[in-house]
Amino acid sequence: MKKFYDASLMSLSDASGKLNIFALAVPIFFQQIFTLLLSTVNTVALMQVSGDAVTAINVASSVLFIPTAILTMPATGILIILCIALGLGETDTVSNAYVSGMRCLFAASAVISVICVAFAMPFMELMNISGTVLDYAVIYFKIRSVFLVLDALIVYLTAVLRAHGRAESTLVSGIIVNAVNALLSVMVVKNIIFSDNKIIGVSVAAVIGQLAGVCYSFGTLYGSKCIKRGGSFKTEIAVKIFKIGIPGGFSILAYNISTMLVTAMVATLGTEMVNTSVFVTNISNYTYKFGYAMAQAGGIMMGRLYGAGNCSKAKSLFVQNIRCIPIINAVLSIAVFVFSNKIMMIFTDNANIIGFSHYLFLASVPVQIFRGMTHVGENALCSAEDTVYTSIVSISSCFLINVLLCWIFCIKLGFGLYGYYIASAVDEGMRGLMYRIRWNKGKPLQKFER
Repeated sequence: MKKFYDASLMSLSDASGKLNIFALAVPIFFQQIFTLLLSTVNTVALMQVSGDAVTAINVASSVLFIPTAILTMPATGILIILCIALGLGETDTVSNAYVSGMRCLFAASAVISVICVAFAMPFMELMNISGTVLDYAVIYFKIRSVFLVLDALIVYLTAVLRAHGRAESTLVSGIIVNAVNALLSVMVVKNIIFSDNKIIGVSVAAVIGQLAGVCYSFGTLYGSKCIKRGGSFKTEIAVKIFKIGIPGGFSILAYNISTMLVTAMVATLGTEMVNTSVFVTNISNYTYKFGYAMAQAGGIMMGRLYGAGNCSKAKSLFVQNIRCIPIINAVLSIAVFVFSNKIMMIFTDNANIIGFSHYLFLASVPVQIFRGMTHVGENALCSAEDTVYTSIVSISSCFLINVLLCWIFCIKLGFGLYGYYIASAVDEGMRGLMYRIRWNKGKPLQKFER
């Protein structure tokens, strides 16, 4: 009988060095938290200015996510290519892939930035805002759009450093970004800088914070000599980067569009239901972050194992992760359920919201368990360059299962927010099942086994 947990699977040694799944996962987890904090800091700072400013920033940030998601495509492709090349010990391929991906990134950033700046006003008007809120949103959107390359570079350099096992550097980068942003935002609110226009001040604070993070990441990357100098642009590698990365980018876009559609359905249930949903969703999101970081770290290690031709260990790591990560999610989500009343009191004193949310946190437990299975399967398949399959499953499930079932259960059958969690559980469960079936057939690993 095989052991439930095998510690030897948590680390590896190949032609490019050693990796440990926990050494990768812990920094990835905290880096995700710090990424969430960037917009939170801006929101808290602008609460001292006006409600219109807060609304404007939130609306502009929601639209900015779309171009940012598009610019993650090169990072998705480069991470997978580098992991496999590092497993093989092909240093020339690593340096050429890095240079090729960087040039693609700058070209895509330039085009998208121009489009966003030129159409800032129409984009914001699509969000049904007007007056002062519209003016503030356009200013923030334009400034952040000009420097979209910084958003893209942070994601790209993070991917490169993670592939080399330097996830702790991405954590430090996240701390720097948020520390600089927070410090400058406070100076803006206190009228020390940009006293005439606080929207511009907070926008610039975010940009300078990102610039500081990018500078640190570049310094770490070249200081550690992870990338061999002398790399050159290779058309075939650039094509492969987008071939792998584009499906993943579309998956992210589909997920967020479906989320917007589901949010619109929930909005028809009334203001109190919307507020309850926002509180519960934001808190529940933290219960799967560590499991997601473990799944990402596992995907990185599997990519290196694929490249080294050690598919048997990759398969064993997959099986162990598919057992353990859903359990991690379950434990954390159950803990939040048990202490949900006390947690909710931090955010609201509305007894109805606190009482109802307690049962929603319980309904969230199976969602997080299935989500853990989905994250493990998706990262394992993507690391084997099987991004087309994962994107087809993800996009189909987002709309044909999540959105459709949410409409049926929430609206037609009148289950309210409970219907939302039923739809989410079915969505995550179906995706996890489809990924597991694909993995069990072994097709993505055939080329590495040969």
